[in-house]
Amino acid sequence: MVGRIFGRCTSQPPKTSRELFRLFLLYNKETGVSGLAKRINFTDVEASQMYFSILQRPPESRNLVRCEDEGYDPSQHFCEALWSDEFQIRILRLLLNSFPEKRRLIHIHIPKSAGSHFFAKMAPIYPCINQMIQSRA
Repeated sequence: MVGRIFGRCTSQPPKTSRELFRLFLLYNKETGVSGLAKRINFTDVEASQMYFSILQRPPESRNLVRCEDEGYDPSQHFCEALWSDEFQIRILRLLLNSFPEKRRLIHIHIPKSAGSHFFAKMAPIYPCINQMIQSRA
């Protein structure tokens, strides 16, 4: 019963990246980002607020701030911003900057050194972001 009630609740749109990441407590992997967006009340939300809370920057130009347009859908804008390459590339830094007071535990996996076993034991205990370091070609 509690799950059904909680599933229908709506949240205010994020004004900061910290609020954005807290919204992910409502994330359901079955419904994805679109399902999360449906749980947010986007009434009277400006595009500039979306840019700032998701990308931590203003829009590139005033032309991109299109709230007055009849076809503007803030829910779709929210999803597109989260799916954007810019957000995906910067997610780790955005998350860390949003919670500067939180302690960090960094694990560097060295192959054939029981790192996978260590990670398997630690991941359920600590919040985790798996970030692979890749060379730039």
